[in-house]
Amino acid sequence: MTLRRRLCRFVRDRRAAASVEFLFAFPIIFMMFIIILELCFLMARNTLLQQALDVTMREVRLGAITDPSVTALEGLVCDRMLTVSDCESSMVLEFTRVNTTTFAMPGPQAPCTRRSEEIRAARAGEIYDIGAENDLMVVRACLVVDTITPIWDDAFQLFARTAFVNEPED
Repeated sequence: MTLRRRLCRFVRDRRAAASVEFLFAFPIIFMMFIIILELCFLMARNTLLQQALDVTMREVRLGAITDPSVTALEGLVCDRMLTVSDCESSMVLEFTRVNTTTFAMPGPQAPCTRRSEEIRAARAGEIYDIGAENDLMVVRACLVVDTITPIWDDAFQLFARTAFVNEPED
């Protein structure tokens, strides 16, 4: 049998056609599945961050939190988020008082960094300015989270924003 005949017989043979298609399609479909899974986890974490920030700022607005220190507020927000392991070292909160004559709002994204232990220790005694009675405050939060899959080496930045007006004290 000549080489040409063997080659023609090999080309016409359909026994392994499904295996070849599977070898080309499976890695692409598997990567799409992993990317969708990662995006679902990021969306869930972002929703948890928004909810935790809203509930914590409600307590600040109503006066239930009397110690608005950096560690206390960030700790309360992080305690309400169950899926982030290094939340307190990755979260930045920013309070901005809004001028009620111009209503100039801050930008959509808070400053975002992954902090070291030295920076956290230095900021531990700081107190947030949560405003006085009837002040409109915008609170922005940024959280740096690592991915759950090894596809991306970088971390993602999640943002949440809320606003409140301090209740008048009687």
